[in-house]
Amino acid sequence: MKKACLLTIFCLLISSLALAQKKPGRSNADVVRAAVTTCGDDPVISSDGTPVGEDFIASATTAYYKLNVKGGHSYAIEVWAPFDPTDGSSPALSLVANDCSTPVSTTDVTADDPDLSGGFSARISWIQGSDASVHVSFNNPDQNSPGYTYYVRVTDTTLFNARWSTYSGWVSYWGFTNTTATAMTGHLTVRGLDGSIVAQSDVSLPVNQATYLQSNKPPLNVPAQNAGNASFAYIGPPGAVVTDSYMVGTNGLFIPTVFATKHSYR
Repeated sequence: MKKACLLTIFCLLISSLALAQKKPGRSNADVVRAAVTTCGDDPVISSDGTPVGEDFIASATTAYYKLNVKGGHSYAIEVWAPFDPTDGSSPALSLVANDCSTPVSTTDVTADDPDLSGGFSARISWIQGSDASVHVSFNNPDQNSPGYTYYVRVTDTTLFNARWSTYSGWVSYWGFTNTTATAMTGHLTVRGLDGSIVAQSDVSLPVNQATYLQSNKPPLNVPAQNAGNASFAYIGPPGAVVTDSYMVGTNGLFIPTVFATKHSYR
């Protein structure tokens, strides 16, 4: 009797170890579905660059997510399927306004560095004009597959300059380096201490080059005896633009200031 009990316990332990070591296969049933197929019922996702964990989209289906965006900020939305083979089909990624019908203008930057082209993946980017709620529309046109398991993430790509000054003869400089092989455009907004806009300018970003603007020259011409902060929005992938800023005094003193995103790129 004692031997039989010991044998039973041994068998149970072996079975438990085998189950613990077994790696379950991937199936569509295992995937948590966050998106919905009806605009207006979609879940809210964050713009901090955190990927939405594995989601699934069936053939000839459109999935939706809701996104709250801020005026003057720039964003990039990316979807990619790292688990399933592709037969050359690409998803259709777009934005619609809160009424679920009015399209929001965006730019396709799928092939910009880092390049997502060639797979079931897409990336769009835009500069938001005003605070709003929008809907991310993600369509799978592939008729030859039961569907794709994918990730989606939204990144606020806006860069923020903590401070600048033109007091006592100081001159502020802003630098923008395009790290990609694609020309881009952006917009610099210089604000005073009270948050009002002091100066602003569109900025061209040539391929693999740096562009500089300074406070006391066109196109900014920031008045003397001012100070505040600044922000830079651009159309492109997360991390495509590296920025720096500094202030130079009449005595040649050089002071660097923070000019970075508020979210780390994941």
